[in-house]
Amino acid sequence: AVASINYTLVPPADIDQIVAECRRAIKWLYQNAVSYDIDPNRIYVGGSSAGGHLTGMMGAGGWQEEYGLPTDVIKGGVPMSGLFDMEPIVKCFVNEWMQMSTADGVRNSPVRNLPASGCPLIVAVGSDETDEFRRQSKDFSDLWKSQGWAADYLECQGIHHFNAPLELCNS
Repeated sequence: AVASINYTLVPPADIDQIVAECRRAIKWLYQNAVSYDIDPNRIYVGGSSAGGHLTGMMGAGGWQEEYGLPTDVIKGGVPMSGLFDMEPIVKCFVNEWMQMSTADGVRNSPVRNLPASGCPLIVAVGSDETDEFRRQSKDFSDLWKSQGWAADYLECQGIHHFNAPLELCNS
């Protein structure tokens, strides 16, 4: 089964609202899974670009208890072409419309909010992405592995930011 999560875009939403919307969706899915013949103990997440970042935030620690969820509600993830440290965004032109404070960036950076125990990840990025997307993906994968958790870094040759999700259909 697949659940496609939607969220309000920036603007009018801010990054905290977007992350909270996705976490509420995970909570709803977990609590209602059995009604849809879905195993609530087999929730995996994945996404590309902003969805890659949000995949990292669903695997992050410190939020599950607030939502009444087990700390290991997420069993695995595939973040593609995501940003996992939002500090560079706070310092660049993108923040003109994101309007993130430094505290917002820290609070919403998967690299700064690691869980107590991490689920398996496949961190994917295209070889034709910008240096920053490739660096952040590799750094996130390495950080995850340094904690003793399973992570594979997958740099896909000939793939760029906009065709990465489409290439999944060709696999």
